[in-house]
Amino acid sequence: MIGLIRADLRRLLGKKSFLLVLLITAVIAVITILVEKKDFYNGLVFAMNRRADVTGFIVLVVGITSFLGIYADEFSAKSFQAVIGRGIPRNKIVLVKLIDCTVMTGLVFFFFWALFCVFGLIRGVKMSADEVKILAVSCICAAYIVICTTPLAAVFMFATENKALSVFIELLLLVIIPMIFFFINDLPFVYNNRLTSYYITGFADGFYSDMMLFGGGLGRLLLGAVIYLGIAYVLTTLIFTKKELEL
Repeated sequence: MIGLIRADLRRLLGKKSFLLVLLITAVIAVITILVEKKDFYNGLVFAMNRRADVTGFIVLVVGITSFLGIYADEFSAKSFQAVIGRGIPRNKIVLVKLIDCTVMTGLVFFFFWALFCVFGLIRGVKMSADEVKILAVSCICAAYIVICTTPLAAVFMFATENKALSVFIELLLLVIIPMIFFFINDLPFVYNNRLTSYYITGFADGFYSDMMLFGGGLGRLLLGAVIYLGIAYVLTTLIFTKKELEL
């Protein structure tokens, strides 16, 4: 299984379209840093602006790119048939994809964290330890959102093999549902029962708040991961086990 994970990661890291999208995203992120006005510019402003970037357009780009590279391309290339032909159980294939998504997403957001720190120095921003922590925790939250949403969208890919529908589900999970929660959060029933805190972004936001205020909150993050990745793994395994793949 480790060999399969390594092979998948090498394939992704060697894929030109995947790297090109990440490069373009990094260039856009750098441009937003370089064009920011220095009026009232300090480490906190810089860190909060980067938090908006990483949890905004960057998480969307990485989410879609990861979904396409880790899941959708495998169906297009009919790679699953070859792996199954080597005698690897389908439940292990599903687990490998979860690990692929976790490792690759972690690497990508570590890269963005390092990029922000470097260009913060280039802009002459003096950040305190707490402001560097804001960058790090924001990148962890963004990675967490991608890691939890991508396997859920993949459930529909395994069920339908419809790339367009599955990409829409990824958009739904990453953007549309959080936006809906934002607008309905003030409704008494939603607010009183803290319903938004049970969604993926709610777990991430709760972790961010706990970490910045108290230096904790990892348990909250792990609980959300167990719930959502567990749901994705079980559903995908059930669907994939019964699915007949075309040669």
